[in-house]
Amino acid sequence: HPDHGTIVCGPHEGAEIFELTVGGFGLTGYIADVTLALAPLPGAAVVRDVGSTTSLQETVEVMRRTDPAAPVYSWNDLQRRGRGFGSGVVYQERFEAGPQPPGDVRYRSLSSRRSPLPFPAFNRTTTAALNRVYRRWEARRPATTLPVLAAAFPINSKTTYFNLFGRSGFREYQLIVPDEAWDPVPHEMARMIQRAEACVT
Repeated sequence: HPDHGTIVCGPHEGAEIFELTVGGFGLTGYIADVTLALAPLPGAAVVRDVGSTTSLQETVEVMRRTDPAAPVYSWNDLQRRGRGFGSGVVYQERFEAGPQPPGDVRYRSLSSRRSPLPFPAFNRTTTAALNRVYRRWEARRPATTLPVLAAAFPINSKTTYFNLFGRSGFREYQLIVPDEAWDPVPHEMARMIQRAEACVT
């Protein structure tokens, strides 16, 4: 840190910055050294359930009701306007005992894929349409049993998506919001996206 130098943190020492670093996937800065305590997985398979939500606020409410120990994440349509802003799908996962299910468990490098389009396929019109189709497609998925690697890297099977941005690529923005500060965020996020005329995939 520019003011504090190297910060040592862990579950007991510097717990607040430790939790922020783990929860933010390293957004707090460079992780120079890490010690991991490994534990056996509860199973070789992951069962993924999918549920649909009508807004970003409802998505967060659904997540708040889930088991804190279970992996949960979502995809949300931030291109929608009005009350349906952020409608999407919530994925809840749980380990299942037994053998690893069949499926492609290889990790694919993005660099091994074919070249991207010379121009981006996404604009405000196409993004809105593709987001609607994707949300409906995902919301209809039944519970799925996956190998652990496929569950840990869901984008691994969708790497063609990156090529649709064209050779200029895309910008990614990450934001960490404390739970107690969440309530005004959906409104402010919708306002900022609309003002910037951004295409959010």
